[in-house]
Amino acid sequence: MRQRIVLVAFALLTACSGAVEPQNPGPVPTGPESLPPPGEQLGQRSAPETLPPPVPAPKEARLSLSAPTEGEVVKNPVPVSFTTTGLTLGPAGAATPGQGFAVVLVDGRAVPAGEPVTRREQAIHLDDGASAMSLTLGPGAHTVTVQLVDGLGRSYGEALSATASFTVNPELVDEQR
Repeated sequence: MRQRIVLVAFALLTACSGAVEPQNPGPVPTGPESLPPPGEQLGQRSAPETLPPPVPAPKEARLSLSAPTEGEVVKNPVPVSFTTTGLTLGPAGAATPGQGFAVVLVDGRAVPAGEPVTRREQAIHLDDGASAMSLTLGPGAHTVTVQLVDGLGRSYGEALSATASFTVNPELVDEQR
């Protein structure tokens, strides 16, 4: 009985080993770079997405930075607020004429017209249409630039930006402000 089991097992092993041998496809990529972009399946690629041309800002559009003011000494949290005229603040999503949103650039400069303002720690997108926020910054000199962008996050240019330089003093108390 034991010999039969060994013989059957040997026969099965021999039969299976003569089947198709796996081919070595080379190294298998791993990590996020090996995955397709969102919305695509493995082995499929779609044409690159083309964005519509930038929508120019209305000629009458203006931006005014209310806080912080130039040269001000402030404490944390630092309020940032602004107003616009001639351009409606709205949510991100589409390049709609006469509409956009703001990006707050901490210790940065205005972005040239038509260029996208990428999300990063120093570029806070107010893509819900807000016109105010608060920042917590380290002590010392800082600048804040508010940059208006179209609904797709492309800059309306330096003309629709405002910058203020100020100093954060963590030792301030409310009465001194």
